[in-house]
Amino acid sequence: MKAPPNNDSLNDMIEHLCWGDLENSKFFIEDIIESIKIKRTMISDLGNHFKMLRGLLLIKDEMQEQRIRISLNFEEFSVRQCLFTHLENSTMTYALYVLRWLSLFGDIAVAD
Repeated sequence: MKAPPNNDSLNDMIEHLCWGDLENSKFFIEDIIESIKIKRTMISDLGNHFKMLRGLLLIKDEMQEQRIRISLNFEEFSVRQCLFTHLENSTMTYALYVLRWLSLFGDIAVAD
């Protein structure tokens, strides 16, 4: 099994584009989360996705809290399912996937 590619440069570019820009942040966060949801059965392939999302959520600017709200779908009413509801519905079938999400938000909580 080969190691996943290192996407540090891509992550840095996306973080740069999102610094101080809520529209870019929302675009990338929603896109990454949708990709993670689609690939939830391939948890071993999602390391770079979670790393990229973590980097976006930890950008230290005036929009950090709004990015976290966007990732949880708390920013505005949406027809999309709230992330917590999605995780709750996935618990029995995709336990490792749910644990990976919980780990991500645990890391973010202690990173500050």
